[in-house]
Amino acid sequence: RDQPRSRGLGDVYKRQELRSTKFHNWTGKSIEQLAEYFNPRLQGWINYYGKFRLRNLDKICKLFNRRLAKWAKNRFKRLKNSYVKASKWLREYKAIAPELFTHWRYGFINA
Repeated sequence: RDQPRSRGLGDVYKRQELRSTKFHNWTGKSIEQLAEYFNPRLQGWINYYGKFRLRNLDKICKLFNRRLAKWAKNRFKRLKNSYVKASKWLREYKAIAPELFTHWRYGFINA
């Protein structure tokens, strides 16, 4: 009880996996292409973590949404200098296409 909890290894690996793709630099790809690439992975993470580790799943989805906002900043000149504007654009896009990313279907949109 007095010992601090360690972060689950799966959480660390998923974070490293997201970082290693460096998809925020994939500015030549559309958001639909990103969804096509990441949806099978997101569904797998939801299937695995959604059963018993919702806190870890929430962290992974938030990280993914932050990376999506970073991608939007790099992709669109009007969002270049503002994470807030990129996050707003992402929320607005989610309202237009709520089924695009698997985790959006389950309500993980906090960017």
